[in-house]
Amino acid sequence: RLGPGRGPSSPLARPMRRIRSDIIRGVAVPTVLTGTLYPPGAPLAKRLAPQPDGNAGGIVYVVEVRGGVHKDEYGHAPDAIAVANEAIRAGLQAAPIYYSVSAHDVFSELVHAAGVVGVVLRVGDGELPPFSRAQLDELLSSLRSAGKVVSAELHDVLQAAGLAPPRAATDGLRRHSSTRGLPTDDSAPRGVPLSVLQSLRDDARALQVVEGPPREWRSKFENPPSHRAAGEPLTTEDLRFELVRPRTAATEEALFEGLPAHD
Repeated sequence: RLGPGRGPSSPLARPMRRIRSDIIRGVAVPTVLTGTLYPPGAPLAKRLAPQPDGNAGGIVYVVEVRGGVHKDEYGHAPDAIAVANEAIRAGLQAAPIYYSVSAHDVFSELVHAAGVVGVVLRVGDGELPPFSRAQLDELLSSLRSAGKVVSAELHDVLQAAGLAPPRAATDGLRRHSSTRGLPTDDSAPRGVPLSVLQSLRDDARALQVVEGPPREWRSKFENPPSHRAAGEPLTTEDLRFELVRPRTAATEEALFEGLPAHD
């Protein structure tokens, strides 16, 4: 944390710092936060894409930590480069950066800067010692208070930047099937009835009082996967995996019983 004499404008907070200006246009990124982004001879999927031309919609950083077993050959979380590249394709400037307690101040300064829309987290449980994790969590809380998006899903950042539509809580609910008497043509009515949304809301509130299951879908970057604490509201992500997908799998339809009947 920033202590006396360690504020962003203090000379003590700015030693002779090595920086990179080739990653995010117009931003001096301290090298202590960066890793291998453009490995020679690597496939495009392992290389950070060129940043968008013109006035980008903002900046998003993919936050990871160094070390650990769940990393690719270049030291990144398995999908860190892919997430950054997806953000770039959407029109944001993006790059993975590493958090560490020793670089806490410069990291904080970078992610709190104007133009940063938010961060996408790729830091699994157990990847940081308890003290370091507490420092990171406090910093992330400060980011939220500053109006930045902190999420494990890029879509939330894209939505805040105006580059993606709001994701309905019932994402994936509507899937047409002729075997259920539902329309399959493109002219079919679209949308989800309010009653279905209200039902999901009520079920989510009921689930909120109990501890959630392990978030197995995060196992590629969290080891062990985290879980929702009892009393913690369900996120869109939790709602999808705790309610929507199990029902979809059980019925082989996407809550089709809640959709209006068609001839």
